[in-house]
Amino acid sequence: MTKTKSTFLALVAVLLAPMAANAIPIVYEVNRIVGDGTVVGFIETDGILGTIGAANILDFSLTVTSLDLHGGSPQTIDFATSFIGIDGAGLSASLTDLFYDFSVSISSFFFQSNLGGLPFYGLGSQDVCGGCGGGEFIGWSIGQDGPAEFNPLSGIVSFANTVSVPEPGTLALLGIGLAGLGLSRRRRKV
Repeated sequence: MTKTKSTFLALVAVLLAPMAANAIPIVYEVNRIVGDGTVVGFIETDGILGTIGAANILDFSLTVTSLDLHGGSPQTIDFATSFIGIDGAGLSASLTDLFYDFSVSISSFFFQSNLGGLPFYGLGSQDVCGGCGGGEFIGWSIGQDGPAEFNPLSGIVSFANTVSVPEPGTLALLGIGLAGLGLSRRRRKV
């Protein structure tokens, strides 16, 4: 192997090593219909895959709508004015989706405003409305006697997904490949 090729391969290894060692934050889009309401926004995680907790969520902003939402509609739940509640191990992340596993008993995951507990959005295997069982919910209702909107759900549900954007590592590899092709063509002409 020539000195030029060795130097080139060493440079590639140095450039790509940080990308392999650190998880890259992932932004998931939320666009859900819950009963007669909606939840739209984003959730950003630290890029850890598998079961995740509140510490893995770096940012979020969700707008909830419902005609029965206490305090009017729409309302926004965001990282600056809300908290994240996670009980159990039902929440997990992949490169493309956030999942909730309703088979994990006594488990819930929700975003709730610090401003009097209104509004909130969540998923849970627990009964959140006195007899409705587990599911996805927006709350509270105008009478504050249960969720404003509810979807009964079971199994493993994807509730947020990513938008396909090329990873920086992919773009770096493409650039390195094109540069290599350019160098090899230049050498052939000489």
